[in-house]
Amino acid sequence: MTNLIKEYSVADPSRRVDLICKYFDIFLGAIDSRISGLLYLIENEKSYNYHAMNGDLGIRVQTMRNHDPTSSEGLRRTITRDALITCDFSDGILEGTDRGEAFKREAFILKRMRNDYSLFNIQLNNLDESSRRVFLAYISKKKSINEISDEIGVGIEATRNKIYKIK
Repeated sequence: MTNLIKEYSVADPSRRVDLICKYFDIFLGAIDSRISGLLYLIENEKSYNYHAMNGDLGIRVQTMRNHDPTSSEGLRRTITRDALITCDFSDGILEGTDRGEAFKREAFILKRMRNDYSLFNIQLNNLDESSRRVFLAYISKKKSINEISDEIGVGIEATRNKIYKIK
């Protein structure tokens, strides 16, 4: 999963579609899992820095839910999952974190990956039914090129050309 994100972050824009196709079945799950992981890192760092600055153990800010409603300062300092997805770092939301810029860069990459995946699916839905079925069978690795070519009644090379053209 981390390799997918690293590979995607340095990939040429023309190669990103290939990566979405290659990892189609796990793509969104990998992004959301990393968003949750990044959120956890940020919240722990904020919690640690806040408590270190105030010289007490205080209330540890939990991930995404189960926040202690009595800890208004903890809640104010907690970044939301939505802020990560939309890269909204306004109101000093990363103030007090040692790795704020690194977190921002990673969140930006995750946002871009999510947007690219959404655009890919919009384009996929614009295909005619036959083309969409063929392409989904190919990228989800449910069928081999041979099986797809048999199903649509054309040769293997013609099937490859059709998939390449769709991509």
